[in-house]
Amino acid sequence: FLSKDVRNLESYSAFTSLSTVAISGLSITLGTLVSMTISVLRQRQQDIRRCMSQEAVLLEAIAQQHVKLFRRDKIRLQRSMTVLSRYIAEKRRAISVSIIFGCDGVPDFWRHHWSVQNENTIEMLDILAECGDNTLGGPLYGFSPTSSSNTLVTLENMLINLNNGRAERRSVLESKLPG
Repeated sequence: FLSKDVRNLESYSAFTSLSTVAISGLSITLGTLVSMTISVLRQRQQDIRRCMSQEAVLLEAIAQQHVKLFRRDKIRLQRSMTVLSRYIAEKRRAISVSIIFGCDGVPDFWRHHWSVQNENTIEMLDILAECGDNTLGGPLYGFSPTSSSNTLVTLENMLINLNNGRAERRSVLESKLPG
């Protein structure tokens, strides 16, 4: 028969050993979980920033190409710049809403936002299609039909890239984090 003090000492040693192992294991597990969460959130933030930067660069290039294409057709230039301005204004509004409510708040707003952005892009493509229909008629836009065609193709490709970038940004924003 062991004395009561020896039994207490043995149980205290067992508890100390167990708690040391458990606390060490929990610390490593929680540290790994926090590290992975921060890594995923940082990557998501970088993806969103990259998509938005690409979209801004494309919008600037699209505006420059529109000015080049429509330099002698002021009415179409005005229409295309109005559509681009609406696109940018909607994007700014979305950024303001996301700062206040986040990307998961106000789902109706986001559905409307993506719809408006698609409508603006389609309207830009319609303006280019009008121009493409008229290009065959001669150098209406201040340079040769071949040059007009090249500019149209470039602009259409830029608008496709703009749509792809917006789709990528949307998928990053709407993806749910593992939980």
